[in-house]
Amino acid sequence: MKGSLNEMKKMTRIFNGLGTANIVTAVTDNAEKLKKPLDEVQRLVEECDRLWSVYREDSIISKLNRYGYIDEADERTRKIVSDSVMYGRETEGSFDITTLPLNILWKNAIKSKKLPKEEDIEKARKLVGYERIEITERGIRLGEGQKTDLGGIAKGFVLRLASDILLSSGITKGAVNLGGSLRIIGEGEGEIRNPFLSMREFGEQPSVMSISLYDKFMVTSGTYEQEFIKDGVSFHHIINPRTAAPSTSRMRSVTLIGDEPAALDAYATAVFLMEEEKALGLLKAKGIEAVIILNGGEILVTDGIKDKIKLKERIHE
Repeated sequence: MKGSLNEMKKMTRIFNGLGTANIVTAVTDNAEKLKKPLDEVQRLVEECDRLWSVYREDSIISKLNRYGYIDEADERTRKIVSDSVMYGRETEGSFDITTLPLNILWKNAIKSKKLPKEEDIEKARKLVGYERIEITERGIRLGEGQKTDLGGIAKGFVLRLASDILLSSGITKGAVNLGGSLRIIGEGEGEIRNPFLSMREFGEQPSVMSISLYDKFMVTSGTYEQEFIKDGVSFHHIINPRTAAPSTSRMRSVTLIGDEPAALDAYATAVFLMEEEKALGLLKAKGIEAVIILNGGEILVTDGIKDKIKLKERIHE
C-alpha cells in the first residue's frame, strides 16, 4: 500500500446481516479502490444470511428443515454443513447443528422465564445427532424429524470468506467484525466486554480488556447473551446436547483466538461444556489461545497471549 501515514484514510462500512450488525474497516491511501471490496463483503454477508437464516422461510436451511432434504444445494451451503459435521465429530458432539428444537425450547423459556416441560425436552433431545446428517453428491439430507441451525458457525465461516476478499484486494490493515466475531488484518486490538455488566447501545458496550493481535481471528461467546435466573440457577442459550439443558459450567465468557474462525466458533461452544482444565488442555492441543472469564470474575488466560492483554477495568460479578 502506497502513501505516508498522514495520507492514509480509515474507511468504515456498517450494515446488517447474519442477525447482527457488522462493521468492516480498512486503512487505505485510495478510498475509491476500496469501494468494490467493501461492496463484495456486504453482498457476501447478505447472501449468506438469505441462504442460512432460520428466520427466513425462503432460505435453503428453512427448506431443508421443512422437507428434511435438499437435492440441489449450492457448494457454499454443502461446505458449511460438511464442516459443521466435522466439528461435531472433533468436539465429540459438544458442537451440534441439529439442536434447533432444543434451542427453541430454551429460548422460549428465557423469554417467558418458565422452564420447559420435561416431556418436551426429551422429545427434542431425541432429534439431536449431527452424525445423522448426510452430505450427498449435490445435496443434504437430515435424519428423520431433525432440524438444523447454522447460527453457531455461520459468522465464523463467513468471516474467513470476507477477510479473504479484503486481503485479495491488497488491504494490509483493517478489521472485519461480524457481530463480535473479529478478524484483525495487520496490527490491531480485539475488545472483550465485561460479561457482568448489562449491554449498552451498539458501539458502546462496556469493554473490560483489549488484546493486541496481528493477522488473527477472535471469537467471543458468553452465557450473558440470553439468560434468566430461577432459584439462583442461570438458564441460558448455550445448550449441552448430551443433557438437553443449558451448560452448568463456571464459565461466563469464552474468547478464542486463532487462524480458523469457523473452528473457533465450534470450539467456543464445546469449551462451555467442559471443566476448565480439560478445556485448556484441548485448546492447547489445537493451537488455540483463550481468555475465559469465570462466574466469580476469575480470568483464565493461555500462555501465548498473557503479554498481549491490557485490562481496562476490574471484572466483577
